[in-house]
Amino acid sequence: MPSKSQSLNPIFTSWLEQMRDELDPESNYWKVYNRAAKSMRSHPRCLEHPRDSLEVRNVGPKIQKLLIERHEAQVGKNANRSQPQDLRHTVTTRISSGSSAKTCSTKPAPSSSSDADLDSEPPAVESLRIEKTGSTNPTSKYSDHTKRKLGRPRISRAIPAPAATSDIESNNGNGPVSSRKIVSALEFADFEPLVFPAGSYSIQLILDEREVKSTTNRDYMLEYLKKRGVNAVKRSLEVGDVCWVAHINDGSGEECVLDYILERKRMDDLKGSTLDGRFHEQKFRLKHTGISHVYYLVEDFDTKRIAQHWRDQINTALSSTQVVDGFFLKETTSIKDTLDYLLILHKIILGIYADKPLHIIPPHHIKRYSFLELKQHLSVVDPNNVYHTTYTSYQELNRKNGFYTLQDCMARMLQCIRGLSEEKIAALLEHYPTPRSLYQAFIDAELHYSRDQELNLIGLRKGKGKSKAASNPAICMLSDLGGTGRRKIGLALSKDIYEIFMDSEYEV
Repeated sequence: MPSKSQSLNPIFTSWLEQMRDELDPESNYWKVYNRAAKSMRSHPRCLEHPRDSLEVRNVGPKIQKLLIERHEAQVGKNANRSQPQDLRHTVTTRISSGSSAKTCSTKPAPSSSSDADLDSEPPAVESLRIEKTGSTNPTSKYSDHTKRKLGRPRISRAIPAPAATSDIESNNGNGPVSSRKIVSALEFADFEPLVFPAGSYSIQLILDEREVKSTTNRDYMLEYLKKRGVNAVKRSLEVGDVCWVAHINDGSGEECVLDYILERKRMDDLKGSTLDGRFHEQKFRLKHTGISHVYYLVEDFDTKRIAQHWRDQINTALSSTQVVDGFFLKETTSIKDTLDYLLILHKIILGIYADKPLHIIPPHHIKRYSFLELKQHLSVVDPNNVYHTTYTSYQELNRKNGFYTLQDCMARMLQCIRGLSEEKIAALLEHYPTPRSLYQAFIDAELHYSRDQELNLIGLRKGKGKSKAASNPAICMLSDLGGTGRRKIGLALSKDIYEIFMDSEYEV
């Protein structure tokens, strides 16, 4: 039997969910596909072909036939490509020696050995992992006899990973239409960057002052790093728990934030933030720092108990952080393991910047509403250099009550709608970047529908009535946005968004 990571169960589940989302949520067929998707997700045996799907509960011959047709169409599509690629190898996985935890990397191949070391498992940490973890072939379900520890989810190689792009990456003409329009519409004045010549600065690790081992031992982390030769200090950080700052050695006090940041989450804190919604807001703020190397570190704490109740939520959170947001996800076994990893990161960063000059954007050229577009613009016009910000600018940019664009605010509003993922929000914002544009589109669709009714172009069939969702085009206006797959919004979510935006309670 193939391993879980090589099975096609996850992709069959996603296909069933897509079929379900195309239907009216109030219909019986929607319930049939929903039950089939849930059964496929929890099926213990790994399927290699859709013809094996009959053994799954709630999957009958008709659903099996649809899965086979979808599978054959996908195989035919892959065969027609100039460079055929097996569907199962879309997501590259690396298994740490002796560990069941996996790292799914969506980052491009590192250009130097130093970059490769940053995204690899540190030897000291890997040895601790080997001691803690047990069998390399755990079952798909957690139990008291399972030695697999909760951590990075077992993402199947069969699931195609979406491009892990960030707001500051160069589009090269292939990015979202809205991003290209915004960048082309903005004009940036030429400026002379501040430059720290190579060798003229020293690098310091900044630890957020709220990072403590316990309330009675607040300086443990800082002292641990200092004893091992790390130039580290505690300061208040607006976003992130660890960052690296370069100080010029001429005594002027000038400093800039390097292109690396780390967010540390203990498992109990991660669980709490996923339940109360802070998790998405924190990732949103991390992506808006303009820093391209974001490390998301999850520290083991009371994992066995948490896994019994919130396993699915934790796995989904870690999966989206890694695949959707493009952050580098790192799991550690203890606070000491975390500090050892910081030691290794610090040494590698020192090596990367040992002979590099630093280019810094002057503070008066930085505006919150255009900062990410400015970074993207600089990556296009000067791809050989990375542009940093001063520490003061970094803090001002990332204050919680800092300036947000209307599009940023709308994205945060849409995150409150259950089922609306970040990919679906991105697809919606490409067409409707502001609340007013979406509201006006709903109004126009309703007016058009009313005129058609008056002209008797739309009527009810004799003896049969149409559902409200089927008859009113405004309700299903968003259902096809995002194309197919993970970005597609679907009829059910389109109806939810319509009802929220058109609710009389929000009318002015």
